[in-house]
Amino acid sequence: MRKRKKSTIFGLITLAVLAGLLSCDRDCPSCPDDEPPEVMDYRLYAYDPMNRFIMSMDIPEDTLIDSMSVDYSGAYIFVTPDGNKLLVMRFNYEDGHEIEVYNTADLSHDQTLDLYGFYYFDGGDNYAVCFAHDSVCFVNPSTFAIVKSILLPYSAGSAYLDTVTDRFFVESLRSSDTASIVHTIDCLTRELTDSVVFQWPFGGIVSLAYNWLTDDLYMHTKVTTGVAYIRIYNLGTDSIISSYRLTEVGGAVAVSPDGNEVYVTDGGNGMLGYIPEHPLWIFDALSRLPKTWIPPYDSAGFLYPYFGQVCFTPDGNRAYVGMNASANGPVPIISVDTREREIIRRISPFPAFTAIIASGPVPQIEIDESNK
Repeated sequence: MRKRKKSTIFGLITLAVLAGLLSCDRDCPSCPDDEPPEVMDYRLYAYDPMNRFIMSMDIPEDTLIDSMSVDYSGAYIFVTPDGNKLLVMRFNYEDGHEIEVYNTADLSHDQTLDLYGFYYFDGGDNYAVCFAHDSVCFVNPSTFAIVKSILLPYSAGSAYLDTVTDRFFVESLRSSDTASIVHTIDCLTRELTDSVVFQWPFGGIVSLAYNWLTDDLYMHTKVTTGVAYIRIYNLGTDSIISSYRLTEVGGAVAVSPDGNEVYVTDGGNGMLGYIPEHPLWIFDALSRLPKTWIPPYDSAGFLYPYFGQVCFTPDGNRAYVGMNASANGPVPIISVDTREREIIRRISPFPAFTAIIASGPVPQIEIDESNK
């Protein structure tokens, strides 16, 4: 009888402990879910076209690691999957635009590529995609040599690589009837597999992203000056699920690494005086509804709200937001805590700073100083 009593008491205590753990909610200060996640180490890179300045920063500390000035005008930047190379679009109006490649370990110059365009990497050494104008090129991610090229029927504008399904989505504008067309390319077979036509007044696609979790395309579209939308289109049902009015053409779309959230920047237009009411949206992917909006404030006060690019860290704990091309003024990089959904820091090494950004892993190679 005594052994059974002890066993019964022990069982009741165990049940009580389990009940306490299971009943723990978000208001309980000791809940495991309330422990802040560990933010892994990454690198954030920025190119400032106003000051012609390239820099690398540590994530999560957001501190400056290295920087240098360049003597050319440029645009977007890209990081190789191993984190060892930084590619910078260089405008060369005399001899044709080029890509300058730098070693991320110390920002030393590595080489110049003639294959100019937007570069997308699959996260490994399988393939990379470069597109410009009406051509999509598959390239070797290590040597950047062209493996195969696909010619699109119309000039391309926006694109997105989904590394989960290995599909490349690229938009082109058919001028004959002002239709926006989104082409789908299978990156494994390197073949054009599908195209979706969006007729006017759908609007020209400024930026797009694909959510593999819901099979949705999120498209930032401009109908006319001062009229823009974020449109959600489901590929499975071939239908537009919903549309939300934005302020103007500037902005971007980005999907969180787990696919559960979609960040949208309504960049407004500083040149025309369009100030966005909600510069940074967060959509719930499953409901396809806005979950919240992040106001343009941090501990130092108001931020110039003309936001553009969004870069997530692979662990999804941070998002970094760059400038909108039509900001017409300085816009610092903002660091967003995605768990708390708030801006925690602004990054601006110059008073007049405009940043085009890209993120990647910490460089894994050391530069031999004797060869520099």
